[in-house]
Amino acid sequence: MRFYSPLETLGGGVILDSSPKLYRSYKSIPTGALELREKGNPKQIADLAATELSSAFTIKDLCHRTDLDQKNCIASVEELESDGHILKIQSDSFISAKVLAEIGTKCTAILEDYHKKHPLRAGMDIAELRQKALPKTDTSQANAILQTLKSGGTITISASIIAVPNHNITLTPTQENIRIKLIKTLEKTGYETPSYDELISSFPGKEQKEARQVFESMTSSGELIMLTPQIFWLKGTYQKAMTKLQEHFNKNEEITLAQCRDLLSSSRKYALAFLEYLDRNRITRFEGDVRKKLK
Repeated sequence: MRFYSPLETLGGGVILDSSPKLYRSYKSIPTGALELREKGNPKQIADLAATELSSAFTIKDLCHRTDLDQKNCIASVEELESDGHILKIQSDSFISAKVLAEIGTKCTAILEDYHKKHPLRAGMDIAELRQKALPKTDTSQANAILQTLKSGGTITISASIIAVPNHNITLTPTQENIRIKLIKTLEKTGYETPSYDELISSFPGKEQKEARQVFESMTSSGELIMLTPQIFWLKGTYQKAMTKLQEHFNKNEEITLAQCRDLLSSSRKYALAFLEYLDRNRITRFEGDVRKKLK
């Protein structure tokens, strides 16, 4: 610090943190962290910075947060990874083990609350959990974090549904009877199933609320496949259709709507719903008047 007239040096210092977080008061500034940045070695500073980043990070992110040069930063990450203080979750992304544990605790609390409110659902949609637990994290990195938590047994992931490991759906006798009736109805109708509204209205008025809950439970668990908001197939029916489609693609490079209709021996409405579902899930690609297989 210098005074310009007359030119005098008033004081000076060393910058310990070039990109500090904002603090509400002077008393909330973590002096211990500043002392570590002043006296600690590169590995200790990198460990601190990895925790301060609070989520997944790249080497570039860590270099910026530590004010270390790339060589020292990379060496520190390698040491911390070897010690288990940092985990590699993608080819270019890492996370502090401490931060991962905190995120795991947060996810567990969110999921347990969700299961309590929705006991008949298999779990929470992965996009919803990302939004609640990792709102500021890149989607790719957030998915990598969740997969790491899955590998550690903190959560379970099935398709796009996340739950705590011990979550089980338990139906009452009435709800189980509703489930059996739904299955029998959908098995009997095959591909040309009644609409959602028709299925629910087939139950007595006093059972319709529970029928909706059971239906939603079967959908979230994957027992029912939602082709459109009104068209649902049993998982077995869907798999049967996929087998027929695979047999077709074994001999042909593409399929038309008319061919799919004939393949399923169904009306155009259900064949189209099936093909559009496959398009949305990137199993097929719509080109002109035909579909081509992607997966």
